[in-house]
Amino acid sequence: METLQVDTTRCCTRVHAQLCLVTMNEQLHKRRGHWFAVQSQAHSHVAFTTCDSLNLWLEERAIALTQVIPEMGTFSYQMLLGAYKTCHWRCLDGFESLKAHAQEARVLSHGTYTLGLITKDDSGITVVNSLDPSVPGRQTFDSQESAGRYR
Repeated sequence: METLQVDTTRCCTRVHAQLCLVTMNEQLHKRRGHWFAVQSQAHSHVAFTTCDSLNLWLEERAIALTQVIPEMGTFSYQMLLGAYKTCHWRCLDGFESLKAHAQEARVLSHGTYTLGLITKDDSGITVVNSLDPSVPGRQTFDSQESAGRYR
């Protein structure tokens, strides 16, 4: 994947670092409704009910596990290797210009699954680009179908 220079005046960028994975035991699963939770800088970030969905999310962002995921229902906590950025574009043309150099994904943004374009910045960090909800022409996907991939 080729690196791209991004005009930061046209998008809002945030770095997600110090990532860790928590696998839930039965008691936590019943309370929270998911088996896996990713935290960023000690704050809740994203949660999954299936290992396949977690692995897809990690792969898209080039984030690596530091330990094998334990048997389902076993509590564990591990730091993850890597960081990634999100970039919410305020203009359609800037976002569209990334398409030729990006991998497409679906991202959850403000409660809706929308098109995400995955690129690398000039230092090699994965950037998950999406359009701000206020931008006309923002592509969205069926919530139930998308949730099947990222649950």
